[in-house]
Amino acid sequence: MTSIRTGLTAGLACALAPMAAAQLTIVSNLPGSFVDISGTGTPLSLADDGEADIATTIGNALFAAGTARVGSNGGVRFAGTDLELAFGNLNLPAAGAFGLTSQSLLPFWDDVNTVGGTLGEIYWQETMGMLIVQWDNIEFFNSPGLGTARFQVQVPATGTTWARFVYDDIMQVRANGGESATIGYQAGAWGNDVEFSFNTAGAVMDGTVLSLVGTFTPPPPPPAPTLTIVDNLPGTWVDISTTGTPLSLADDAEVDISTTISNALFAAGVVRVGSNGGIRFDGTGQDLGVGNQTLPNAGAFGIDGQSLLGFWDDIDTESGLWGEIYWQETMGMLIVQWQATAFFNGSATADTVTFQIQVPSNAGAVMARFLYQDVSSVRADGGGSATIGYQAGSFANQNDVQWSFDTPGAVANGDVLSLVMGAGSVGAPYCTANANSTGAAGVIAGSGSATVASNDLTLEASSLPANAFGFFLTSATQAMTPNPGGSQGILCLGGLIGRYVGAGQIKNSGAAGEFSLLLNLNQIPTPNGFVSAMVGQTRSFQAWYRDAINGVATSNFTNGLAVTFN
Repeated sequence: MTSIRTGLTAGLACALAPMAAAQLTIVSNLPGSFVDISGTGTPLSLADDGEADIATTIGNALFAAGTARVGSNGGVRFAGTDLELAFGNLNLPAAGAFGLTSQSLLPFWDDVNTVGGTLGEIYWQETMGMLIVQWDNIEFFNSPGLGTARFQVQVPATGTTWARFVYDDIMQVRANGGESATIGYQAGAWGNDVEFSFNTAGAVMDGTVLSLVGTFTPPPPPPAPTLTIVDNLPGTWVDISTTGTPLSLADDAEVDISTTISNALFAAGVVRVGSNGGIRFDGTGQDLGVGNQTLPNAGAFGIDGQSLLGFWDDIDTESGLWGEIYWQETMGMLIVQWQATAFFNGSATADTVTFQIQVPSNAGAVMARFLYQDVSSVRADGGGSATIGYQAGSFANQNDVQWSFDTPGAVANGDVLSLVMGAGSVGAPYCTANANSTGAAGVIAGSGSATVASNDLTLEASSLPANAFGFFLTSATQAMTPNPGGSQGILCLGGLIGRYVGAGQIKNSGAAGEFSLLLNLNQIPTPNGFVSAMVGQTRSFQAWYRDAINGVATSNFTNGLAVTFN
């Protein structure tokens, strides 16, 4: 790694006193043994300061099965992705230990570098009723000839020990038993942090077994993110009228389709399409009624499943004679499109409506979109006799969201409504972007929250060329510099510009021409290292992406987005 390493401060071994709500501690007097998985485990071959997410079926009352994030620098995070284990260890609690919101096991948090598995390796395996992650003969950053280390984390499925740290070879010169390492458990919301040692030579030795034991009080489940419908996020109409599968539904009819698309709100599987302007997830046999109502309402495919109601009205295509309804999976989305569909007692040539529902698989906080191409006929009246919204049904911790009910002009031609998970759009756009090779200008938007404590801000770039690589930039200063370095775009940032180019942060726009990134507000990049977002501070963001003009490779930028943190 090219970053400058700072000196590490010496400290004393300690175990933090238990808090009243929890009594976890780390002890060294319980049995355990090193279980070598170097010949059977899955190698991760992580780059310097790299991370990888693994899926484990093993867990216990403290550490739930599911996603675990392995950091090359000597730790494992449970129940969370995206955040990093920094190369510079600190006293606990520390945001550098995969953030402050979830649990981290840190058997030897130090500046480990296996150089993609060529200087030692990191393995993981489920065996003998345990999840094991093993750092095997690993070396450290910029420390040739100073020896290796070998240790592992064990998370047993049963028993009274929640986790073990087992050390097989930890006394060579560079490791020196923990001389520049943090060893411990960071609890996040789960009870008390436990630091066994910080920068303490000989804190652990070859053969040492540390056990995390004790009692704890599970935290209450976090409140579910609020679902909101907003009209200020980007989206692109994707016409499937010539490529999609026609459904040719009769009046007030339904049909079940099967989708492989899913996101954090909607599961892949059976989707029920109703001719009257909506779709239902996770359920069959229910109807979308002829008469629209305010939400929630049993007429919207019953009240036990999730319903997306793009334009719930008395639509009638006469089995495809008066317009048509199509569906298709394309560009990473499920799309259902009502194309020039008539209304009951209407005709094929007058008073039609054209709209579509999109369910993207990877659009950050956007769970679904309603896009309107033609809602201006006398009968459609922009929603004058329609219900537009989302019905959560019996799905836990979700809220119904009604955009409009029988409201003329609730939507207009060209409108894009986005169902987002979180508080909706964040930040103020500024600076005009140049058009790219698609003929449109790239757009940046924010969703989630600008609250520092929430650490839930997602950046989204859209209207990009397909399959273009790019990444986000940030600065505390705004500017407007045309064609920097030969780019076709306008750089809207000035001063010290940071680049989101860490592991997993360089994105590809895919077929849909969009990418997104959940930020870690405790690790905002600058040329001088990471900084944390501060309450009251305004930072600006922009996406930089590859483009081509007349077959010549170049780059371009989206517009800018200013976010004031609270």
